Amino acid sequence: MSAIDTSRRLARIIGPTLAVTTATEAFNAHIWAGNTAAGVFFNGSVLFVAGLSIVQSHNVWKGWPAAVTAVGWAAAALGTYRMVAPDSVLEGVRRSRPETLKCEWSLSGVSAANGARTPSALH
Repeated sequence: MSAIDTSRRLARIIGPTLAVTTATEAFNAHIWAGNTAAGVFFNGSVLFVAGLSIVQSHNVWKGWPAAVTAVGWAAAALGTYRMVAPDSVLEGVRRSRPETLKCEWSLSGVSAANGARTPSALH
């Protein structure tokens, strides 16, 4: 499989995953205020493994495939932060109002969905 085929395959997974996750988290923003540090840590572990998997199989920094690599690094970094400081993450969520989170997450979901529909990723 060529590097561009790998990029397209990963983009077809990452784009819809980001869009659906963002939309469902925004719709259920109120549940995050009642989360536990263990739940945040587990979420961080999943993000870290997913990000590391992307980076290990896809380390391309030219053209649109660089976005796939950047998502991998961002997921690994966010996962690490959530594992290192789960209580800090919870404090931030509890200070925010669910309506604010819903608006912010919805906007990032729209961005993710638009990125997933780029013509070069779908061919």
